[in-house]
Amino acid sequence: MELAPKENPMMISVSWKIMYSAVRPKAPRPTTAKPNTAPPENATSNAAFRPLEALCAVLATVLMVYTGLYLAWMEAVPLWSNGALPALFALSSLSSGMAAVLLAAPFVRDWALLSGWIGGLHRAHLVVLGLEFLALVVFLALAAINPFAGPGLAQLVSPDGQAPWFFAGFVLGGIIVPFAAETLRPFTGRVAPVAASEVLCLFGGLILRFCLVLAGSHWLG
Repeated sequence: MELAPKENPMMISVSWKIMYSAVRPKAPRPTTAKPNTAPPENATSNAAFRPLEALCAVLATVLMVYTGLYLAWMEAVPLWSNGALPALFALSSLSSGMAAVLLAAPFVRDWALLSGWIGGLHRAHLVVLGLEFLALVVFLALAAINPFAGPGLAQLVSPDGQAPWFFAGFVLGGIIVPFAAETLRPFTGRVAPVAASEVLCLFGGLILRFCLVLAGSHWLG
């Protein structure tokens, strides 16, 4: 009876080594490529948007000042023909814009990137509110010394006219309450009262324009 030939252990070992070398993934060769010195993509995109942001800032400034200048040049309406009206409208627009940004900022995707600017924006809003109140005082004083603006001013501050909306909606809700909330914010640390005051600030800007336009239109009959 013939016996099966015995397998050579050395041949088996050599065969396995050949098979392993054939299927083993090759290690990547070290490269001598130069490091990438190109600016990050985000930096390039931000630089491309800067001219557009500057243009938007210019257009926003023109829009804030335009309405006040347009009304102040209308000599036919004495209440509107007031040197402080452009400043009042511009500061009101700026205050409302800051309130809108502060309200919307927590809901944007890159909120973490804006967190370092929020404190400064709150402080700037406080200053703008103070300047807005000063512009309002100057506006009322100039209207009071103008005899032709008397009927329109009376319509603005009379209880039978726009006084409830003007004083409660704009002076109190649009300036005093937001100013108090911004002043107390660093001491209380509460966000909800400040957010509510920002909503009042937005409505206060709308009420100011409504009352001034209506009181001036009353002069036209």
